[in-house]
Amino acid sequence: MIQRKTRREGADRTIPPPQSLTVEERAVYEEKAEVDRKQYALAKEEYEKNGGSTRFKFVSDPPRPPTAYFIFLGKFREEYKAKHPEMKGIVGMSKEASRKWRGLSPERMNEYKALAEKAKDEYCVLKAMTMEGRKEYLKDVVDPYAKYFLEIT
Repeated sequence: MIQRKTRREGADRTIPPPQSLTVEERAVYEEKAEVDRKQYALAKEEYEKNGGSTRFKFVSDPPRPPTAYFIFLGKFREEYKAKHPEMKGIVGMSKEASRKWRGLSPERMNEYKALAEKAKDEYCVLKAMTMEGRKEYLKDVVDPYAKYFLEIT
């Protein structure tokens, strides 16, 4: 018998090595493992349904808001992928995006800058809130910055 530490109560129990167990003895541990797997799957499904890691990030400490260029890039990526579905890497897409960004008219660029400013204002509001306040604010929204990527046509 091998002395092993376990996470369950009675951490100094003696646990036989798995190779020495009979099929019937092993079945007991496999049943416990199956129950634990099902509980984990249910807990993970509930976590994902409630926003998962994205909501957790915004509740604990909101990430910095997207800049005007990243809002532009989000829209550009969609269009580029639709026109060039065979493209696998991002190098060509990035070069084309930067070329197009530099060629934007000042009016069009100001639209993106205005959206970035709105996102920054929302970030400041989120940052000033307590964690409980952010939980309430984000109750129905997983990613508050996503709407800024949808506003540009």
